Amino acid sequence: MIKSIFIPLLFLALIEGTFRLVENHQQKSEHNFTKGKVIDDIAKVMRPTVHPSQGFTLLPHLRATFLDKEFSSNSLGYRDREFIKKKAKDIFRIIGIGDSVMMGWGVSDKETFLRQLEEELPRCQGKKVETLNFAIAGQSAIQEAYVLEEALKYNPDFVLINYVGNDWINEAQPRKKPQFMGPSHALNFLINAPQGLPWHSFQKSTLPPIDSLPRAYQEMAGLLKDKKSLIFMDSRYESEITSHQKAAQLFSRLGLQSINSLEEWNPEAKSLTGQEAVTREAEFNRLYLIPNDWHPNALWHKRVAKRLARSLRKNYCR
Repeated sequence: MIKSIFIPLLFLALIEGTFRLVENHQQKSEHNFTKGKVIDDIAKVMRPTVHPSQGFTLLPHLRATFLDKEFSSNSLGYRDREFIKKKAKDIFRIIGIGDSVMMGWGVSDKETFLRQLEEELPRCQGKKVETLNFAIAGQSAIQEAYVLEEALKYNPDFVLINYVGNDWINEAQPRKKPQFMGPSHALNFLINAPQGLPWHSFQKSTLPPIDSLPRAYQEMAGLLKDKKSLIFMDSRYESEITSHQKAAQLFSRLGLQSINSLEEWNPEAKSLTGQEAVTREAEFNRLYLIPNDWHPNALWHKRVAKRLARSLRKNYCR
């Protein structure tokens, strides 16, 4: 009787010990990477989340340089200061959901438009504004829906979602049931083994399946039914006008409010053709893009922060 119990317990103890050794080695490797080194590839500082459909986070506690800019992450792997779930009564909390643009690819920690929004909109509804940046480079819309589900646990007063042109993906994939992940690797093995091993510690940084945009935003609309929210549409080029108009119609059908940044660069928000379009795009690239990169620079982030502050002040902060 004792032997029949002892052998399974020994087997589980070996599983637990092996994975803890691997996890400890990984954490040491991650920590060594964060000591002020230069990042030449974002993929090298990203790790898969517990549930692959939720995508990735950054390695925790980054203190590095990316594209000559300060690049840091908190203990959860998001590009921001430490998140505190409990919110003070005098805080108006805004959470941001998005990908590389909102995360701040190529700008410093303090230059992201979410961080600058705190300066442009210091108070809302008589409270001090605080922003939490949950954006991660490369996230698809369905992955953002998973992130939103987790981020709502931080009790935001307002949710800001950043829509960019490459979110318009219509490859429908079934949503997978999240695997249970507890503090014990052995317990996870017992619960999840029938569904396939969930040991994300050994997973490579490969992009998980991407779901369709309409269903992703339908899920987000359901999550946001009791929350004030706004979708900021990052429109910069003539080629994006049609897809952004379609996206705006989708958001409207789902009861989601959106604003189009095309109005910022072109007040008439109309498509240009021929040389006019070429000239406007060249001027935009010169002023607002990081050299040799399609991501926007700090000046663009500043203008977006001002644009968002005007919208929030007019519609939500009175």
